[in-house]
Amino acid sequence: MAGGYEGTVQQFTDAHQKVVGVKEQIEGDLKSLYGQLTELESAWRGMAKTAFDQLMVRFADDEKKLNQALQGIAEQLQAAGSQYNESEQSQQDAFSNITNTLG
Repeated sequence: MAGGYEGTVQQFTDAHQKVVGVKEQIEGDLKSLYGQLTELESAWRGMAKTAFDQLMVRFADDEKKLNQALQGIAEQLQAAGSQYNESEQSQQDAFSNITNTLG
């Protein structure tokens, strides 16, 4: 298949669903962790608080990038499955036309 992906529509659908499931699980885990970490915020003072705040910003940025990457993978799998299905249907239609023409 063009684009380097090969598999059945069901395999693409299953892979898409697994990636979405992993993405949702990670989002939930990271949200929980973020909540636990923010509870510690009041314990930090001075330079340690500044470092903590910087790490929390980085944590949020990295979480966003991870979620975007997983979403991109899921979308690519979904698109590949759709393209594969369209290609298969087009080939079936072409063979049907040939068969009908030949009688």
